[in-house]
This record gives sequence, C-alpha cells and structure tokens, in this order.
Amino acid sequence: MTIGAARPALEVATGYTTRRKAFGQIINQFQGVSFQVAEAAILLDASRAMVYATARAVDAGVPMNRVRRLVSQTKKFVTESCQKASRHAMQVMGGIGYTNVFPVERIVRDLQLASIWTGTNEVMSMITAHEWYGEYAQLMATGARRDHEMDARCAADKDEKVYE
Repeated sequence: MTIGAARPALEVATGYTTRRKAFGQIINQFQGVSFQVAEAAILLDASRAMVYATARAVDAGVPMNRVRRLVSQTKKFVTESCQKASRHAMQVMGGIGYTNVFPVERIVRDLQLASIWTGTNEVMSMITAHEWYGEYAQLMATGARRDHEMDARCAADKDEKVYE
C-alpha cells in the first residue's frame, strides 16, 4: 500500500519540477529541489529492497522469531520512508502541492493511515526490540557470536565499566 501510493507522489513531483520555472530556471536544476527528489527516490528504492529481502526470508523458511522481527521492522521502515518521500514530493511542489489540483496532498494524508493500520509503528518497534534482544541473548548464550565489546583497547579495565 505505501510504496504503491508514494511512488505516484514522487512521479507527479518529478513531472512538476521538470516544468516549473523560478528565477528563470527549471526548478529541478536547484539542488534544494533535486536533492529532495533524490532522497525520496532513495527511500522508495530502499523500502522496496527491504520488502523483497523480508519476503525472501519468509519463503526460505527463516525461523519465526527472525521473520517476526523482519516483518515488523520492514513495516515500520517502509511506512515512515514512504510518508517522508511523499512529504518531499509535496515540499518541492510548493503551495500547489497542498491543493487538490495535484493528487499529492491526498497521498500524503492517506499515507498517515499506514502507521496505524495493521499495527501501529510503536507496536512494530516493540516487536522488533523484543525479537532483537532475544536473538542477541541466544547468540551470546550459545557462543555463536564473539563479544565485540572486547575489541576495545582497554576492554579488560573492569573498574571503568559501571552498570549500576
């Protein structure tokens, strides 16, 4: 839902910024505009890649606790990235982006639902944290990972490490 909605917002903004002139120039020639369009494209591409990677993990039979974490963090990342990308699209369009002359304002508004629908992003963070800490504890208990804390030059200085 989110990538499919945010992509048209970016495409509309891209078309608009290749036609709109300010100060005698097409506005996509200004870094302030082109960098926001680039950021939106990066966010959408990263979102799509994360969805594909998560789907591949599910198809490969990755253990359920890892899948639960991947799905939760993917949903959160994708919804927030697509909301940000659509806001970039609106921003580069200026005031007309807030009107109903272009569909961008509706896309921005509708994408807010993605943070709530099928589980809030706060719940996705809670699930991600729970599964991450569980994975970490399991890896450390089984010795499957080395203790990177010991990479510090003074890691053995126990008196310096205060946890209470």
